[in-house]
Parts: sequence; C-alpha cells; structure tokens
Amino acid sequence: MRERDLELRFLREAERRGWRCLKFTPAGSAGYPDRILLRDGRVAFLELKAPRGRPTALQSRRIGELRSMGFAADWADSEAGFEGFLDGLGEKAEKKTLSQKHL
Repeated sequence: MRERDLELRFLREAERRGWRCLKFTPAGSAGYPDRILLRDGRVAFLELKAPRGRPTALQSRRIGELRSMGFAADWADSEAGFEGFLDGLGEKAEKKTLSQKHL
C-alpha cells in the first residue's frame, strides 16, 4: 500500500469518528506532522508514513516537542497504527448545555 492510499483510509476513518482533518505544510518550519486533527476544542497531530516507513530524526523531535506542550502527537505507517492513535484520542465528547439558571 502506498502512503497516499493509507492517507485516504485515515481521512475516511478520522472523519467517520467526527474529526476534521487538515493537511499541515508550514512554510519555513520543517518536520511537523502532516495532519492536524480538530474536534470538540481539541487538537492532535499525526505524521503518516508509507508502510514500514519511519519518521526522520527531525520529525521525531517535532513530535516530542508537541507532546511536551500537551498535544496528542504521533506517527503511523499502517491502518492499525492510525486506528490506535484515534482510539487513544477517545470518543466524541458529550455536548454540554447550560442550564436555565446559567443563562
């Protein structure tokens, strides 16, 4: 399977789980994960690689930096890998509504 095929499968699964996925290509800042996931006020980052691929040393450092700032960040080279990442993010948060006394 090519990286592009894996990316399409990831996008379908992430969107099925309620995540908005953006392709991230920051100008002048190399090494950041190529996918940003947004949902319920949360942000997560995932670097997708071709099967049996590995992140570069810079990509590994950037993932570590994002984690140290409190973000969910990782890389995956398979469906099992990205499904595990998505599973770790948890299910969609329940929508909270204000009670009448708070309005």
